[in-house]
Amino acid sequence: MMTKASTEIKLNRHDDIYEKLVLLHDGLSDEESRILNAKLIITLINQVGDPDIVIDLMDKIKINSEESHPNQKNDG
Repeated sequence: MMTKASTEIKLNRHDDIYEKLVLLHDGLSDEESRILNAKLIITLINQVGDPDIVIDLMDKIKINSEESHPNQKNDG
């Protein structure tokens, strides 16, 4: 049985985390920001530790993105 990911908001201190994320990118080039984002994503995926949950979240995010932008072409 595949574990289902929760999309319930559990995070507190949203503003602190957003501010830290913005500051983390301050002064970086676009390429450096993409690399930083990739490293952050991989680190957070590792922290979750359950590939089924990560895959389920990816699927949910993809569906939500497509519903939010139905006319946007997806090249990838």
